[in-house]
Formats: sequence, structure tokens, C-alpha cells
Amino acid sequence: MGHYIAYLVLWTTFTNLSLGAIFTEREMQHMAGKFCGDHLADMLSLVCGGLYNHKGKRTMFSNKIENNDDYDDTDSLGYFDDSLMAFPFRSKERAKSLINFQYQKRKGDKKGVVDECCHKSCSLLEMRGYCAN
Repeated sequence: MGHYIAYLVLWTTFTNLSLGAIFTEREMQHMAGKFCGDHLADMLSLVCGGLYNHKGKRTMFSNKIENNDDYDDTDSLGYFDDSLMAFPFRSKERAKSLINFQYQKRKGDKKGVVDECCHKSCSLLEMRGYCAN
């Protein structure tokens, strides 16, 4: 399977195509392998079309909000009373106490594309999660 994917990379590179135009998501889910070093970089370039997320970050949703037009920065207002924001919200510490301990521990793990696709096997669909939208 690894040789097939390597040939696919060469073919699509020379024909200047993207994997999304060639394969369905189901096919990309089944095409998996371990990609390290230059092979990982080549596959990411092919799958993502040269557009990546920041180091180690993976998108969870395909439609990412790009602007902050609706963002309300209340900290910039000097007259805003914090007591108005207290109800129904909880403090950060109190809110974190409601989260399962195992989830909190897992959240801190910084898994990146190398952990997911070099140390372990990943599908091309999983690799696409590291692409910018």
C-alpha cells in the first residue's frame, strides 16, 4: 500500500492535481500508511495543496470562522462591571472542576501530525485535518 501511495504522489505531483479532486472521502479514509520525513512533507503538500494550519494544530470542523466581527471585547471597556458577568457563568477553576479528569489530562497532550502519521498510521482523510481551510 505504501508503494501505491508513493506512486500516487508522484503522479499527482506531475499532473498538478489535488487528491480531493481524485478521491472521495471514503476512499481517502481507507488509504492509510505511515509517512515520515520527506514523505510526510510531500503527502501534506499534496493533500493540503500547500496550505497548512499552525504547528501542531488540527482543524476539527471544515468551516472555520476567519474574522472576529461578532467578537465583543468587554475587557477594552473600562466601565464594564465584572459582577454583571458572574451569573450564569462560573469561574474558570469551578468550570474545570466539572470536566472529567482523564479528559483534562488528554487535552494537554500535544499530538501533532508526526505523532499521528509517522509514529502511527494515519489515513489521508486524517492528514487532511492538518490543512488550512
